[in-house]
Amino acid sequence: MNTRTTLCTVWLLAASASFGQTFFGSIVGTVADPSASAVPQASITLTNLGTAERRTGLSDNSGNYQFINLVPGQYKVEVEMTGFRRLVRDAITVEAQSAV
Repeated sequence: MNTRTTLCTVWLLAASASFGQTFFGSIVGTVADPSASAVPQASITLTNLGTAERRTGLSDNSGNYQFINLVPGQYKVEVEMTGFRRLVRDAITVEAQSAV
C-alpha cells in the first residue's frame, strides 16, 4: 500500500433501528483505502456540531467503527491514519432511532 495514498473511502452505512422507543441514534462506518482494502486502527473522531462534544475511537481489523447512543443532531467525522491524508465528513444528520 502506497504511504501517500489518500483515505478516500469512508462508508457511512444507513439503516433503521427498530429496537423500541429510544431517543438516540448511531453513526457506523468502514474505513477503506482506494483499493477498497480495510484500514484497521484508523483514528476516528466524532464531534457534535451543536455542542462541540467529542468522542474518539479506532477502526477494528475490518476497518469498521461505530458510535452509539448519540443525541440527535449534526455531527462531523474525522479519520486519520499515519501515511494517509486526513478525511473529514461534515454535517452528518443523526436522528432518533436511526443509524447513519
